[in-house]
Amino acid sequence: MDNVMIKKAMSGDSEHVENLVRYMLDDRKLDYGGNGVNYTDPDAVIEQMHYPAQYFDKEHCYPMTQIIISFDNSVNEPETAASYIKQAAEQLPDEYQSIYCLHQADHECSSLHGHILVNSISTKDGRQFDTSRKAMADFGEKLSEITGNDNQVIFKRTSRK
Repeated sequence: MDNVMIKKAMSGDSEHVENLVRYMLDDRKLDYGGNGVNYTDPDAVIEQMHYPAQYFDKEHCYPMTQIIISFDNSVNEPETAASYIKQAAEQLPDEYQSIYCLHQADHECSSLHGHILVNSISTKDGRQFDTSRKAMADFGEKLSEITGNDNQVIFKRTSRK
């Protein structure tokens, strides 16, 4: 069974966003990509993901949603896991900027996992990214179709000030 953790940052902590982007795009990544941003440059990602918050006057909230997918031991080839992460990221609406990466874990539970960072502010109309239990359960179902594995969706809210 795959684990899908949904972590919604509830503050506009730009340092938290910067640290997360740099972590996702550092030399430990096995694969990466993105939508709506120059995902090859961490500084560009940070700057470009801030634009919708500025444009729609939502700098006070500038939230991000991180989706962490920890694969079970049936997914043991990096190429397979990379394909799954990319396909999962492609399920997100185009109006939300995102980046994704694949990491090899350095501990025993699930050796391969991926991160998807979603800008929660739509570039189209400023609406919030839907992280309701139903929306994320639907995302989990799409992921199950991609991987062929059952999954468990776990919600966690973070608040950093």
